Amino acid sequence: MFFEAPAGRQSHSSTRHALTGALMGALAGILMTFGAAAQENSGFLDDYSDLEEVHPGVLMATIPDPQTKVAAYDSIMIDQPEFIVARDSKYSRVKPDDMKLIADTLRQALMKSFERSSFRLVSTPGPTTLYLRTGITDVGLEKKHKRLIQFTPIGLAATLATSPMRDVMDKIELKGYTLEAEVVDSSTGDFIGHLVDRSRDGRGKGSTASWEAVERDLDVGANRFRCRLENTRLTPDARIDCFTAFPLTDG
Repeated sequence: MFFEAPAGRQSHSSTRHALTGALMGALAGILMTFGAAAQENSGFLDDYSDLEEVHPGVLMATIPDPQTKVAAYDSIMIDQPEFIVARDSKYSRVKPDDMKLIADTLRQALMKSFERSSFRLVSTPGPTTLYLRTGITDVGLEKKHKRLIQFTPIGLAATLATSPMRDVMDKIELKGYTLEAEVVDSSTGDFIGHLVDRSRDGRGKGSTASWEAVERDLDVGANRFRCRLENTRLTPDARIDCFTAFPLTDG
């Protein structure tokens, strides 16, 4: 056992040294933990300090009494998601069209989900309109070993009728990613809530997510986010468990 006293009587000096060593070790561990956490943040949000874990891998922060605040809104603007490659990604060169395909997939999933909600989808700010900003961040990529010609034709999005990510799949492997979201008042910019979902951060675990699975996951993420936002408009007994209602699946 670390810092275990030897047999017999221990001197005051050795006790002090042991305590000092233990405290220094604990302090170093705390500093390393905070340093690692800081490195994990993508920078999509201005402040991560107020986030609390609400589900394994999912962090959230809201204003006090969000139920009262969100009840005043009846519509939502959904901006185009941002795409941020992780700083420690083994590969970072992604074509703009590929990034747009992935971002558009999330935006379409969000819009489809909110069409089934109590919020109207709008494109202009207003006093009763929320503004939703999202990001696919901490994206870990690896280049496929097989060398392929990476030619991007004009109008690529229109040609990928089966899967908008099929072309991307042929070029790179996805090792993990994070979904982040920020909701503010569209007129004033006042903070409403933050969400960071690291459920699919598989970097460092040797896992590779297929791009088809990413499409499914983005749909799940969109539904979870819409569900949690709508929960703030409901009484506690009427709310549902968004993670059980919209589970992630492997593969």
